[in-house]
Amino acid sequence: MAASKNPGFWRRLERSIRKRRKRWIGRIGFDQDWYLKEYPEVGTSGIEPLDHYIQFGFREGRWKSKRHKKRAVGNIILSEPKRGFWRRIEQCVRKKLKRLQDSRGFDARWYLEANPDVKEAGLDPLRHYLQNGIKEGRKKSETDQLTSVETSSSIPIEKYLPSVHAALRPPVDLSVMVVVPVYKGEEETQRCVRSLLRNTDDISAEILVINDDSPDTELVGWLEGVAAEGKIKLIRNEKNLGFVASANRGMVLAGLRDVILLNSDTEVPSGWMKRLAGHAYSAAKIGTVTPFSNNATICSWPTHQGGDLPDGRTVDEIDAAFREGNCGRQVTIPTAVGFCMYIRRACLDEVGLFDEISFGRGYGEENDFCMRAHEVGWRHLLACDLFVTHVGQASFGKNGPELSKAWKTVCHLHPKYPQLVAQHIQADEVSPYRFAATATLFRNASEPTILLVSHNWGGETQRQVNELVKDLGRSANVLLLQGESSGVRVSVPSLPVHPDIIMGDHEADKLHALLCSFGVDRVHIHHWINLKINLKEIIQKLKVPFDLTLHDNYLICPQIKLIKQKNKPF
Repeated sequence: MAASKNPGFWRRLERSIRKRRKRWIGRIGFDQDWYLKEYPEVGTSGIEPLDHYIQFGFREGRWKSKRHKKRAVGNIILSEPKRGFWRRIEQCVRKKLKRLQDSRGFDARWYLEANPDVKEAGLDPLRHYLQNGIKEGRKKSETDQLTSVETSSSIPIEKYLPSVHAALRPPVDLSVMVVVPVYKGEEETQRCVRSLLRNTDDISAEILVINDDSPDTELVGWLEGVAAEGKIKLIRNEKNLGFVASANRGMVLAGLRDVILLNSDTEVPSGWMKRLAGHAYSAAKIGTVTPFSNNATICSWPTHQGGDLPDGRTVDEIDAAFREGNCGRQVTIPTAVGFCMYIRRACLDEVGLFDEISFGRGYGEENDFCMRAHEVGWRHLLACDLFVTHVGQASFGKNGPELSKAWKTVCHLHPKYPQLVAQHIQADEVSPYRFAATATLFRNASEPTILLVSHNWGGETQRQVNELVKDLGRSANVLLLQGESSGVRVSVPSLPVHPDIIMGDHEADKLHALLCSFGVDRVHIHHWINLKINLKEIIQKLKVPFDLTLHDNYLICPQIKLIKQKNKPF
């Protein structure tokens, strides 16, 4: 994977920071090997030992070395430097990192907003980017070109192309209960329930809506009306219990049936239940299944960070692209995501309910459940052929402190959890299927798909390409082909956060297959410098018209400026 335009710079930067850390370690008598042995949870947290001690350990009363521990009396530390010492170290670190991030376009505020897991864990954004973010393919700023996915023998191009698999079928005698806890969000809840009533499939299923003592009288009145018609089962908590306890109540009432936990701010498409159940029973020890969504962390599209839905697209239109492009495809994931979570009854019976004591009113309970299930041999899947929209925190609201507390609780109970999630993101098994869905969405759209060809040098040409993409808007879907030192890059400007793909110069056939899967209707050439692949051959194979815009003299002079080079014919 290619995570940065200049990975060598970041490696040199990290070496520089490590040298400075080493000097600090010697000065304060910090023993990082002993610290990791004494506090093993630090080693699995992904945080450098010294960083952890400065940011958390000192305030938590942890020892910095064996010698330090021996010189303490009870909880009174005899040899600890004054608190101002740590402030000076922190200020020194932040000053250096600030200069570095300003010089290379790192946006700390944006990075924390785009990566809530980093924010919730209380990590320094630039340190995280250097140590983990680059390897995980995270962007350093909103304008940064997203991590590319290089095709190789380990990720064959076939995975990026439309699926040839058959749809997975659930057992014929399957019985399911859909559990929807509700507190607030009248508009979102109505949309969710209506989509459920439209799309019940032919599976034996009951819809259970749990009113968690909602203060919204209009929402409660509407739900009671739907329940009176016999379309849903509605129960009410005598007092507000929160999501975890409400979900547990629903799972108990489900009896022997499988359970689908569904947030009230979601919208499901046609055939959704069949596809979830089909994946759940595709192997013996599959505990949970989660679909793709626009707001579902590692199960998000167009990236693991999610993103806004394309303008003018309905949930059924987007889901149809996933259904066709990824039919029968699945990926093993470290944890389900609770917005839409299919749980097999056998798994639920063995693992038990959500942990109400540890996770209170919500956040993190599904991660804890999945880790407990993993420990006894159950697997968790992403159903790549299903897309469910998710608003996010519409019913139970946003709560930064509770999110942060939940993250720390999960990491405390399951020290390997952050590492498993980071490894999953780094392996990037999901990215080809995001591409396949996007390609199918473009191919089946009523508007044309236009391939722009340009360089990656910026300047006036890049500005005009950007303006063209903006002007086209929803009237066309746009791809961009650019020459790279390692081959050619294909990006999706119509979806700015969509990942790119880099292919070798010798992979013209694979490039042609990929462009065909997007249904390219026209090619617009702006520049082809650095493009070593045979562009003429690609256009001829696509059998589409092309346009040419001249931005400079490159067509008649490789030096662009019409100035003859010394000792060269031109």
